[in-house]
Amino acid sequence: MKKKANTIRKIAWGIFLVGAAVLIIANAYFSFTGFFPLLCCILLLPVIVESLVHLSFSGVFIPLALLGIVFSEQLGIQSITPWPILAAAVLLSIGFSVIFRRRNRWFGMHFEENETFENIEDDEMKCTVKFGAGSKFIVSENFEKAYLSCSFGSIKAYFDNAKLSPNGAQIYIDASFSGIELYIPKHWKVSNDVSSVFGGIEEKSKNVPDPDSPVLSIAGNVKFSGVVIYYI
Repeated sequence: MKKKANTIRKIAWGIFLVGAAVLIIANAYFSFTGFFPLLCCILLLPVIVESLVHLSFSGVFIPLALLGIVFSEQLGIQSITPWPILAAAVLLSIGFSVIFRRRNRWFGMHFEENETFENIEDDEMKCTVKFGAGSKFIVSENFEKAYLSCSFGSIKAYFDNAKLSPNGAQIYIDASFSGIELYIPKHWKVSNDVSSVFGGIEEKSKNVPDPDSPVLSIAGNVKFSGVVIYYI
């Protein structure tokens, strides 16, 4: 049953992407709207639909607010954009989550049904996830570098059994419409330099770095995504 559901989901995504391509060409020919507003609709509408299915309220209200900002002139709502409508979307997301008491993931991305698990012993690792989920357990004795790329999915990376290289290490994140969770020993020194666009970076618990610990640098770009760092 699960395999059949995954097949139907992939077919639905394929049909949507083909339809989006047709719409882009039609828009270029008939010019019924600008390219950027059309692109926003193509990117955000599937997020809203996915979120509605799972009752993930942040994935409904925040994309709707972004569409409201893009089409504010056509809708005549310039007076409440951008910050009032964004603030209202965040408060609505939190309020509905409290009322209905559901775990509210970033933008409704639920991909545990396709989740893969892997132990990684290499000093350098690369993880790419698209429309799925991956849990990576890093057990390297000389960890140096990790590249995490995720689109419409989620990655959980566990570093609690890894040892940092004496020269330090780097994690680079490239995420779009995704959720990234990093589980990092609390005694590591961490430098956070991740850039986000319509996303968020959150640190859970407290980092208590060892003065003699090498530095773990976290960098990258996060778009319409959430990154959570757990210090364990």
